[in-house]
Amino acid sequence: MSRFRHAVVTGAGRGIGREMALLLADRGVAVTVLDVDAAAARRVAAEVEVRGVASGAIACDIRDAEALQVVAIEVEAARGPVDLLVNNAGIFVGGASLATPQEAITRAFDVNLRGTMNGCAAFVPGMVARGRGQVLNVASLAGWMALPQMGIYSASKAAVIAYSEVLAAELSATGVGVSLLCPSFVDTELVARGQSSDDLRAFGGWLLRGLGQSPREVARAGIDAAFAGRAVAVPARSGALALAIKRRAPARFAQATAFAARLLGRMGLSPGRPTNLAQAGTGAGSRPVDPRIDGVAPALQHMGA
Repeated sequence: MSRFRHAVVTGAGRGIGREMALLLADRGVAVTVLDVDAAAARRVAAEVEVRGVASGAIACDIRDAEALQVVAIEVEAARGPVDLLVNNAGIFVGGASLATPQEAITRAFDVNLRGTMNGCAAFVPGMVARGRGQVLNVASLAGWMALPQMGIYSASKAAVIAYSEVLAAELSATGVGVSLLCPSFVDTELVARGQSSDDLRAFGGWLLRGLGQSPREVARAGIDAAFAGRAVAVPARSGALALAIKRRAPARFAQATAFAARLLGRMGLSPGRPTNLAQAGTGAGSRPVDPRIDGVAPALQHMGA
């Protein structure tokens, strides 16, 4: 029998979240698929059900804390207590830190940090009451080792890391564990659909071709960590090596990032240059959704960009 019986995965309509949902289904875990994209959520839920386990799809914006509380009640009534929460939904905001619009900064923290906190507030109290459960928060290696043109995204993910570490300490005597997944470069739509300049998207595409991992690889690392109760998973060897270098030689790492900033400056990505932002996200409240999915009211409709 699987360690978990019912998982909720946010941002599960595509990318890493979709792969996590399918991997959990392969292990016999019922999966509730949460995503702002109604059609994508339904498609993944159907893929889960084909694997012989129960599933359901809910159109959901994780920024709405009160609506997530309602979702928690409804999904547990439909498929039983949630004993694994995967906070995966997130958006990317790229560009010069000093020139990033306030709306983009607010959106990044609302989705990446507050969305994670809202998910925990909705589902973790029930786990604590039952004395068992696991949380898997998807952060990023960028939260530990920020790169130029990624200041806002890195800051939001660093906050997720700090929140997860504190939550793990607070829950240590409850039977509920917290795992943290910190990918580096992943071949998903996060950057392409995120808020960044065309030049930065092109640079991100170049990095993905050289260093990118598949969503399946990253998802498996996260699910394995959750099942094992491990505190942290860093899927990419190159990412783990870079993190080790930063910790052991911080001055040299700072020199390397300064060099990268100058290199990006030569590409036209200067510290004070405003970016032409295209607004989108990844399963986290970025475009209109259908009013109802599978008979369950959505947590929140599109809030506008």
